[in-house]
Amino acid sequence: MGANENSSLYLFFGVAGFSLIWRIVRDKDWKNFQPANFQTSGIFIGIMSLISIAFFAALNTFKSDYLLGGAYFLGSFLLGFLLSELNLAAFSRSLILLMASVCLTQLVPHDHLLMPLSCTIAGLSVWKISSNLLRSDSATLLDFLPPVVWLSSAMWWLVANAGSTSDTCLAMVLGVLSMSIFLRWAQMPLLWEDPVYLKRIMLSLTGALMVLVIFTKLILAANFAKLAGVVGVGYLAAFLLDTLEKSKSEVKVQDSLTKLVLVGALTLLGSRLFGTEALLILSAAAVILARSGLAQVAGLFWALRVLQQCYTEQFNSNVTGININHEYVGAALYFGMAAAVAFAIVLRDSRLSSINVGSKLIAAVVPLTAFATAAGSSYLIHAEPTASFLVGVTVAAAIIGLSGQEIFGAEFSQYQNMILCPAVISGLALAASPLLELGNSATTHDRLVAVACLTGVMLLASIVCFFIGGGYGKKSSGDSSAVTPSTSG
Repeated sequence: MGANENSSLYLFFGVAGFSLIWRIVRDKDWKNFQPANFQTSGIFIGIMSLISIAFFAALNTFKSDYLLGGAYFLGSFLLGFLLSELNLAAFSRSLILLMASVCLTQLVPHDHLLMPLSCTIAGLSVWKISSNLLRSDSATLLDFLPPVVWLSSAMWWLVANAGSTSDTCLAMVLGVLSMSIFLRWAQMPLLWEDPVYLKRIMLSLTGALMVLVIFTKLILAANFAKLAGVVGVGYLAAFLLDTLEKSKSEVKVQDSLTKLVLVGALTLLGSRLFGTEALLILSAAAVILARSGLAQVAGLFWALRVLQQCYTEQFNSNVTGININHEYVGAALYFGMAAAVAFAIVLRDSRLSSINVGSKLIAAVVPLTAFATAAGSSYLIHAEPTASFLVGVTVAAAIIGLSGQEIFGAEFSQYQNMILCPAVISGLALAASPLLELGNSATTHDRLVAVACLTGVMLLASIVCFFIGGGYGKKSSGDSSAVTPSTSG
């Protein structure tokens, strides 16, 4: 970064470092460390590490530098699991992972940064979905959203080739993340009672004004001053989405419509009026909340929308984007939505909170299926249909994640995991990009072998999900626990 952009780095590391030290020292997060967690998850982490090594070793046969990519994947995967299994607080984990992500983008030369970014996003996504499925009682998105926002921002501006404005745009996202972290730390004593949203409105306006100062005085990017208004709207939207998350007995259809319209309107207006940068600004604003829920789902949806755009810009030869009138492209869009619905049914029927062995099986099978899906899509149906598949699974997962209570009548803590389905598939699809070129020159025999392997993985996933859901012994009536998680204990 240039001299002005470096100022945002100093601001970020100052705010993040102070917040992290405050949480660890004053709030005594270190007293909650539980190294014994590794006794129950060590084997699982080892198996997933071997699967990832095999995946990237296979990719390395097609592109020679992908063993290094496997190192980035494994490093991010193991770092995430180390912090979560030590029972470090989610806020502290998010700060450590975000600072590590920023260091990655600063230390690796920009000419060689795309592959590390893709593999790091994939590693973090596999860790988060596995961790949340393993320990559903402590599932959270608070520690996953900040690093994904930053890594998506870095990838977008590398892919978009914004030239001289690239560093300035990255500095703006980092400035918004810094302000979101500060307000997240500062809001704790302020928002205990706010029945008319006055404190939330004042906090959002204050944050927007401070971001405006950062843009115009620290980064010297006065031409982007309008984006400070997007930050204020993002803060207000995050607080509003947080208040719309209610207990099971208070669920209303109107709330679901409000959530979907709000997120959809911000997506359309932000991207139409201010471009893709507005989506990254909105996702960075969602970091302000201290409770995992709807705002994090929306923030990840915006970040994943940018990742999908990165994939399309890099690999799709159709200069007009994705044409869903093409047979394969339309079919891929349908199957992307079907994949999200299937994952929602698995979450509903698995009863993860009461079946320990089942949670481990699901936590292993879901990433394995994502590996197979990303690799099979890249190899068999190529770039444009794969981009359409990513759009379908992202949109469907966001809709189900935002309105899971109204659709299934289940506790929302299960359905915030919905947005992790497109996250892990998108990350792995970016990491598996060498298979696109290989698939273009594949013979019919090669494709049939790939289809057979993909069918075997899907069959294995179906068998596991069948028995986790109750198998033939599942009651057809009177067994509400198979549909709705138990609320006892």
